Amino acid sequence: MDKHNILKIIAVVIGVLLVFQVGVFIGYRKALFSYRGGERVIGMMEGGRNMMYVNGYSPSHGAIGKIVSVSLPTFIVAGPDNNEKTVLISDDTTIRRYRDNASTSAIAPNQFVLVLGDPDDSGTIEARFIRIMPPTALTSPAAPKAPIPQQ
Repeated sequence: MDKHNILKIIAVVIGVLLVFQVGVFIGYRKALFSYRGGERVIGMMEGGRNMMYVNGYSPSHGAIGKIVSVSLPTFIVAGPDNNEKTVLISDDTTIRRYRDNASTSAIAPNQFVLVLGDPDDSGTIEARFIRIMPPTALTSPAAPKAPIPQQ
């Protein structure tokens, strides 16, 4: 074998190892988040907050529901299942009210929001995009309901 073929083989081996390492990194992040999810479940059973599971799955990359408290740069959203998620706003977060641009001052309790972002190790969603929506856009237990007429 000449030097050129050996270099090709080495390049292929390095490429395969690089792809493998990327898979290990992604798998580690998923496993770490799932592990922390177990800690959140135990914390919820002990009276803690931020239980993250819906029907056995962790919808970790976003939240939708009603804002229950605001302490900027974070706020808490109660989802359709009344589970609460903590959302962190950064300087890079895009905030929209309906279709218009908005600022952090538009974030207030009792508003309905859709949040897209990435979870950190504690389960807090680092928001990339927040849309403030009308309550009628959500069909959830958190959305206000018309009173039932009494007879």
